Amino acid sequence: MLKSFDINIKELILEAITNYNKYRSPEATAKLIALEKSKFRIEFSGSFCHTCGVDAYFEDLIYELTNLSNQISVEMTLIRQTDPESYEVDYGVSSTKS
Repeated sequence: MLKSFDINIKELILEAITNYNKYRSPEATAKLIALEKSKFRIEFSGSFCHTCGVDAYFEDLIYELTNLSNQISVEMTLIRQTDPESYEVDYGVSSTKS
């Protein structure tokens, strides 16, 4: 449960998205669309470089999050393509503090 440590997960996710979009937009743009206790959903849209592997774009958000805080662990749990230039990705998040 995320409430057990001193971190505002929504603020952290929004900051990570800002950093992500700064370097990857317009090729890939992230947007938070759902947030629950230990999971969240991001919509990715853009032209993407499909030869580079689309999953790399989704993994880059994990890098941005863990770069901001070493108190969390993040993993992708589900990827859905919603149209040719849009994906929704579910992530699970947990505390790395004991």
